[in-house]
Amino acid sequence: MANEECMRSNWSETSIYLDLIKQNKIILPTTRCLKELPDTFQRRQLLLFRMNTEISHITNQESKCPFCQEHDTREHILNGCQSETMGNLYTKRHNLVVNILVRNILNKLKISSKKQLTRGQMKQYGNITVYYDRPIATEVSSNKPDVIIITNNEGIILEVAVSGYTTMNTKRMEKIGKYTPLESDLTSSHKKQFKIYAIVIGSNGELDVDCFNEWIKVMEHYKINKKWSKNILNTIRQKVNAFSDYLFRTYLSMKQQINMETNEMAQF
Repeated sequence: MANEECMRSNWSETSIYLDLIKQNKIILPTTRCLKELPDTFQRRQLLLFRMNTEISHITNQESKCPFCQEHDTREHILNGCQSETMGNLYTKRHNLVVNILVRNILNKLKISSKKQLTRGQMKQYGNITVYYDRPIATEVSSNKPDVIIITNNEGIILEVAVSGYTTMNTKRMEKIGKYTPLESDLTSSHKKQFKIYAIVIGSNGELDVDCFNEWIKVMEHYKINKKWSKNILNTIRQKVNAFSDYLFRTYLSMKQQINMETNEMAQF
């Protein structure tokens, strides 16, 4: 019965996923051929494999997260656990994305790797000022986006997030809403136009179409052509997918260890 419930749950989840793909709401590598297949159980099974090879690991609907006691669904494990342990892993995944983004932009600006700033720093390179996960002086409380790049003519505010595929657009709008006051304040105080871009990647490398368009706009600011922009983006998506796979396996390993220790304690 538990297996049957799990199958129904996975079917429902993949149905949402398929709808998003068919509506061209998200871009997912390797699914072009799958989009042409009939809407069958086999097709959904293939998509489940593409989404995460271990998605079907949970067969017990009562299975709970050992850190917060919520149901340990795939979404909970990859994006939703509020524990410090999992939160640290989510942060590492997020920082991985920001780092790739910063390095590629600075490389395009012809700033040598030896001179490139690291997280928590602000550096000036000629007429370019870069804030990397560092607060900027302002009257606005939300004043530490992932990246701020200021040139003679304009300013760019970059925010990055990794989320579940059903909440990518919501997360993007949250980021834009959070930093819109900063965008307005900096535009006024610096006497130049600032623009916020929120890039949200799905935890399995999915990409919302609106975010893809945002990405292209960001890269255009630094004269990075569309082909090169896609290459950078594909690298980010592959890294996110690989890290999420690592995160998933790490969670399962930690859960197994905790369960073993709990069982051992129960014997005394």
